[in-house]
Amino acid sequence: MTRIGTSLFPVMSLARRLIGPGKAKALSPSGIGFSCSLPSGASVDFEVRHLDIRLPNRPPLVEEVRIRYRSSRLDALEAWQITEINRLAALSGLVRCRDAGELEFVAKVGVFAGDEAATERIYAPLMGGAVFATDWIVQCLTEGRQWVDPSRSPFHSAGDPSPLMERDLRSAQEWILEPRGWFGSRDAWGLTAEYPWDAAGGTCLLWIREDSHPFLGNGVMATLEVPIQLDGEEPVALMAELNAWEVESPELPPYFGAWTPGFEAPCFSVFVPNELCVNGIAQHLSAWAVVRTVRLRRWMGVGAPVH
Repeated sequence: MTRIGTSLFPVMSLARRLIGPGKAKALSPSGIGFSCSLPSGASVDFEVRHLDIRLPNRPPLVEEVRIRYRSSRLDALEAWQITEINRLAALSGLVRCRDAGELEFVAKVGVFAGDEAATERIYAPLMGGAVFATDWIVQCLTEGRQWVDPSRSPFHSAGDPSPLMERDLRSAQEWILEPRGWFGSRDAWGLTAEYPWDAAGGTCLLWIREDSHPFLGNGVMATLEVPIQLDGEEPVALMAELNAWEVESPELPPYFGAWTPGFEAPCFSVFVPNELCVNGIAQHLSAWAVVRTVRLRRWMGVGAPVH
């Protein structure tokens, strides 16, 4: 395989995940990244962008890494259909690329100095998983399916019970709830947390739980709900704006998943298939949710932080 650039992100590790029987036949190097075509006809671009962003109480943010998935099957979608497809978001969000105006699925992560272990253990597998989950979801939707036998999922262990473990949930609880005095609960199926959004009493709700995806089988679902009013036709435009903000802001937590309208408020949801549920996944998902809330408040100008 051709050597591809230099990066803190394990580019070659990800490349090996994407090439092989039933996967991409070859990769075309492009800067510190590559592009490839999948058997479905979809194209994938992997991009690394060097940064030097200083954030309070954090090491320097040195790279932004993203996967961009494009398929001709997406070309004719309307705005409301994008929102509906993102309700099935697993590890990427469907957004309209502002530089080219095309629809594409995107997964994105910012890499901080010293993040090499996390990129190898967590980010690279999730990036590779985002490609295959997205390709399979697009195929299922194109064929008009509503459910698929888990044994047909592109991931191993799709029909097995979720690997979300008690010690993982306990670790997440100790990180997100107990030091802050926030309200929440933990049981054998997951973790629920409620924490402040603004000084007026608004609260965010976070659920991390065992769940099943109609096309990907069993895994872990994380859903963050923020108390923003949804009115009339606004949700479609608001979801597009939130997902575009995520894609264009390198300092945000990993963009695995998508913003969608909840029953009463916007939700950011991510589904992690069993095969990709590494030890500590619940703590990572909860940490990303809390940081995402802080960044969203600042972007919207919602008063002083309360966390």
